[in-house]
Amino acid sequence: MGLADTEIAERLLAHLRQTLAAPDLAYVESPASIQGGFETRIFGLRLRGGPDNLSGPLILRLLPPFVRPQRVHFEAAVHEALAKSQYPVPKVFLAVSDHTALGGPFLIMERLAGRPLAHDVEAILRRAGAAKLAGLFLDAPRLLRRIVETWADMQARLHDVLVEHLERALQSRGIDAASLHFDARLLALRDEISRLRLDGLLPALAWAERNRPAPSQSVICHRDFHPLNILADDERVTGVIDWGNAIIAPPEMDLGSTLATVSCMPLGLHGAADMAARIPFRVALRGYLSAYGRRRPYDAAMVRYFDVYHCLSQIVGVAYVVASGVGQPGAFGSDDGIARLLTRIAKRSGVRATFSP
Repeated sequence: MGLADTEIAERLLAHLRQTLAAPDLAYVESPASIQGGFETRIFGLRLRGGPDNLSGPLILRLLPPFVRPQRVHFEAAVHEALAKSQYPVPKVFLAVSDHTALGGPFLIMERLAGRPLAHDVEAILRRAGAAKLAGLFLDAPRLLRRIVETWADMQARLHDVLVEHLERALQSRGIDAASLHFDARLLALRDEISRLRLDGLLPALAWAERNRPAPSQSVICHRDFHPLNILADDERVTGVIDWGNAIIAPPEMDLGSTLATVSCMPLGLHGAADMAARIPFRVALRGYLSAYGRRRPYDAAMVRYFDVYHCLSQIVGVAYVVASGVGQPGAFGSDDGIARLLTRIAKRSGVRATFSP
């Protein structure tokens, strides 16, 4: 169990006063929890009495204690590299790897204006019963037209950023850029499957190793690139967030990861209601791939490969959380989530894998 919100606020202020040598530092707005990821705690806040660059709206991104302290410096390097290429991301002001202050590493960054591109879709899915489904179908065409082109455009723009910018930013922080390349991640996945004794996943792993795509162009991939991570203000994109899973890989890695995530995401519905609710998502994914393809060519076979790989890595991530007993198992940490991932692996690869936590 992590610190209470009030204790985080007190300890953060004490840490910043000391670190910034700003004894008069105070909150204009105390840290308030914002809905975020499954493992990361997100807070919005405002300060006064400190450096000018910390006087605007801020985000505290607090990572769980089990992540490597280096993770915050990695995320800061990604933000720096993208900003140098004029790609819209929040500015990172502080990256603190020491767990002492808040119980985990954390970042202080700019809070961007706007809300997620898919905010309206998410709001519809939170409604209850028939109203949820009716609202989704009535609003879907309008929402999808607005979302898809922006989604694909921001994805293509990311893949145009020079990898060298990220490699230099990582090296300046003492991080080995080779660890971010896909080959290293595939090896790490094998090690984790072996360590956790996930024998039921070995057929899928063997397929991934056997069908590993030939070396090709590598780009910066987000790996969780969906409209909830794209912020917009009055139809103008203000930035892309949540870069903790970024990797250097072929662009098809992002496309396959997106297909897998959106297709398999549990919606909390059942039977015919679930099948009907997924129709707009399938339409959106087809539109996304089509719009991306008009901007950059892609290899459909490689997209399928990374679709399968992403499903496999998501299952291993759930297994890690279950085995360690720390953190939250994420969006796919349920029987329904795992079943959808396994079904997609079989459908896309022809290989049957099993998972018993």
